[in-house]
Amino acid sequence: MEQSVYLIKPEGMLFAGRIRKMIEGAGLTIVYFHHVMINEAALIRLYPNLSDEIWQATVRHLNNRVCEIGMVEGETAIARLVAVCGESTNPSLCKDKTIRRIFSCYPAIRLSSGGFYFRNAIHRSKDHEEFLRDQQIYEKSK
Repeated sequence: MEQSVYLIKPEGMLFAGRIRKMIEGAGLTIVYFHHVMINEAALIRLYPNLSDEIWQATVRHLNNRVCEIGMVEGETAIARLVAVCGESTNPSLCKDKTIRRIFSCYPAIRLSSGGFYFRNAIHRSKDHEEFLRDQQIYEKSK
């Protein structure tokens, strides 16, 4: 049995119940979840490799905002959670009927560099290495 972590971001919080149902519908069991106020220290651990411009947008968007953090388990939990959330950071590139495609905020925020910041409703561990990092944030939030 594998585990993974998710974080419903502020724009997804209004739909947290529907998002949880989608996660469970993907064959995952939500072991535990709770609401947390994400601070900058947690954001540093959650997103360690962002460019300065994306980092500043992330802090503006998530710092000291209420989110939901949860632990799921099931066979191939990481891959199943990625599939139900969406594989891309850009919600418009995610498959139909994924959490990011359905619950994200549009349009994306245009950055001064010409890039975009996507308010994509949910963070999920994309691989085992990221899960280990996210698990530490989950454990500290309990």
